[in-house]
Amino acid sequence: MPPSFSDKAARLNAAPGSLAQADGIHCPLCGDKGRIFRVDADGCLYARDCSCMETRRSLRLLKRSGLEDLVAGCTFKAFQTPDAFTLRAKEAALDYLQNGEGRWFYISGRPGVGKTHLCTAVCRRLIGQNIPVRYLLWRETAPALKTLVHTDGERYAAQLGELSDVPVLYIDDFLKGSVTAADLNLAFTLLNARYNRQKTRTLISSELSVAELRRLDEATGSRIRQRAEGYILSAPAGAVNWRDR
Repeated sequence: MPPSFSDKAARLNAAPGSLAQADGIHCPLCGDKGRIFRVDADGCLYARDCSCMETRRSLRLLKRSGLEDLVAGCTFKAFQTPDAFTLRAKEAALDYLQNGEGRWFYISGRPGVGKTHLCTAVCRRLIGQNIPVRYLLWRETAPALKTLVHTDGERYAAQLGELSDVPVLYIDDFLKGSVTAADLNLAFTLLNARYNRQKTRTLISSELSVAELRRLDEATGSRIRQRAEGYILSAPAGAVNWRDR
């Protein structure tokens, strides 16, 4: 084994890295370089990813998803199950993590019944598996997209394409507020694009049940019903608002 290679590996491993400055994760194994240098049996110098890179990638995915501010408290452990609905919803969400590839997850009900908490807990687990997730708050994103339709068609197409292609898309507060024809058109365009991509996951939380949505727009509602079959949850009218407790 050429001494120069082993010496070089030792020097490279001893050199400090700068990744912790960017993400706040300090790793004593690689010295925050993200790589560990070795010499193989043939005497060749090579580098492999340090185990800390899985955590760093997950953190980057979390920041990119838009869920960073929500994810800290929205865990499965913190999700309360004092009644039949919350227990069934949690069980369905855990099953979805195991068996929901290419499927959708739809949960509806009044504000405060845990819709966002549960969907965020699912997304948190998927991000931990290094699966790209994108968070879309409907009442903030939809108005901007509807404006782009008329002002910047190229940018609209690019943003819609990103939302259509991401492996996991979580739409929060879907169709919240006064629903216009433009809202329904945007909803159909986005969800139809994801419907045609068989391996993507889509999670949707809304105050509208699937039945109510189908009365507004049969085409969108039927696509959700088909792709989310087995993972459609609707909180009963008397469900507890946990934000009030």
